[in-house]
Amino acid sequence: MLPPRYERSENILPLLQELARESPGVAALRGSRLVGFMQALVIAELMGRRSAYSPVTANAAEPQESRCIYEEMYAHLSPQWLSDGCFTHLVSLLADDRQAMETWHWLGFGLINIDAIRDLTPVAGEAAYVKVRQAGLPDARIVSALGHLLERHVASTPTYWLNDLEDFGEWMQRLIVL
Repeated sequence: MLPPRYERSENILPLLQELARESPGVAALRGSRLVGFMQALVIAELMGRRSAYSPVTANAAEPQESRCIYEEMYAHLSPQWLSDGCFTHLVSLLADDRQAMETWHWLGFGLINIDAIRDLTPVAGEAAYVKVRQAGLPDARIVSALGHLLERHVASTPTYWLNDLEDFGEWMQRLIVL
């Protein structure tokens, strides 16, 4: 479903080169053949912690051997991330590499987010009778209540994602001023 331009290296390479200037990376070679690579960007504060994040465009491994390739790459990169103060490590993967996902689970990583893509054809079934509109300042109290319920939900089992949300009224006020 993604545009074909994302299959061409000339469109991805500049992103990886920019990332390489900012943070360490590794390449996995079998002889002279590239079988995997991994880079990560540093996020100054994610959930209150300095973090290393490898987006889906910044890592790959040959699917047949992704388990050992990812384990080796992480073994080389994680000490560098730790020495840089990054104690939270995040990795995005493509959903079709089950072996890679299983590998990261065995390395202690959990599943906190799933993104999906579909075409824009109408969805079959009955339409929901809801009205969708932009929230405004009069909605701040309701938005804040929903936000705090979400905050409490994700802080509980099994996620334990401790995250202090900001005041939605102030946030919405800043958006309107911009």
